[in-house]
Amino acid sequence: MPKIFLLGAMGAGKTTIGKLLSKELGYKYIDNDLELESLSNLSKSELSNLPVNQLHDWELKYLEMISNLDVDLIAGVAASVVDYPISRDYLKNSINIYLYLPLSKLQKRAGSSGIGRQALGVDGEKIITERFNRRDPIYREVSQFVLELSDDSSRDKDQIIEFLKDKI
Repeated sequence: MPKIFLLGAMGAGKTTIGKLLSKELGYKYIDNDLELESLSNLSKSELSNLPVNQLHDWELKYLEMISNLDVDLIAGVAASVVDYPISRDYLKNSINIYLYLPLSKLQKRAGSSGIGRQALGVDGEKIITERFNRRDPIYREVSQFVLELSDDSSRDKDQIIEFLKDKI
């Protein structure tokens, strides 16, 4: 059974959609931020203050760990994972769903505090724009389904369930 990974930028709604899918499908949901705390033995605050490259190292370890679990699961993965070829290799054996939000909505949702948002505090709009332009084509390339998110998480969940019907 392939794992289901939710991809997308910070603030796209991976946790919200992941929890809804988990409940509907009866799969375990694994949250990136909670697992990073456990894996690294660092608090959310400590993770939020790491240099970006160190945080990305932990995010890669998290993706490797969940890729090797032998359970049905749905997981939100860090936005940065598509930046690294090794991560894209981990994604080859899963069902990847890109939760797409237009750039204008991402800039409103991302915020500037929390795990992975430490670089956004000073010129966040420019950073979000650069990351979006760089990562959007890669998310599309590694995903089997791209969902442009609506303002209705339940409807978004139903669209993913429809896509998954013949996959799981």
